[in-house]
Amino acid sequence: MARLAIGKEFLAEYAKLDRDTRSAVDTAVAEFARQTHAGPFLETPRDSRDSRIRTIGIDGVWRGVVLAPDSGDTYCLLTVLPQEKVNDFAASRRFGAARASRVLEVRDEEELRLILPSSTRWAPRCSFATVGT
Repeated sequence: MARLAIGKEFLAEYAKLDRDTRSAVDTAVAEFARQTHAGPFLETPRDSRDSRIRTIGIDGVWRGVVLAPDSGDTYCLLTVLPQEKVNDFAASRRFGAARASRVLEVRDEEELRLILPSSTRWAPRCSFATVGT
């Protein structure tokens, strides 16, 4: 049976949603819990940077962004966004687990792409080769 975990960061977002949207999220989560297989209930967004990102319908305006597991049946609801923003979110994010803490790590690849070229200009001057000599 498929299970849907709720991402810690989503809890604060959930509290900020209006009452009708929160109710729709509750209904979607309950509907997910009744499914024996999550596959038909989830959609893969186009242009997703991470192949594990799926979406779940909340209502006619909102969609939940879900991270599918590499194996197993526990999915994670990451956020709820207006439908028109879901594909941009999926196209710009990559997910992983921090090695030391095993905490979910979210990387905004688009922001990193913008930052990294400028940081390489000063990187050669930041050498630790002379430290302690």
